[in-house]
Amino acid sequence: MASVFSAVRTACQLIVIGGLIIGSWSDLQTRITSLQKDVEMIKLQQQSSAGKFDVLSKRQAEQGKEIAVLENQIEMQKEMRK
Repeated sequence: MASVFSAVRTACQLIVIGGLIIGSWSDLQTRITSLQKDVEMIKLQQQSSAGKFDVLSKRQAEQGKEIAVLENQIEMQKEMRK
């Protein structure tokens, strides 16, 4: 009788431990999935930021060209007035 009780107690302990392991594994998988999604979002944000930087750089270059043209026109007008 004592050995049956001991076997049942051991089986119950193993079931509880197994449940804890499965629950912990499930939590880990959920956290890993969540972290993977976060990494993907960060990558998308970085790509978006890089794209915005490229657009700003192009705009700045275009404005620089426009400024150079205006400066040349001012110089030409100054020379014409002389």
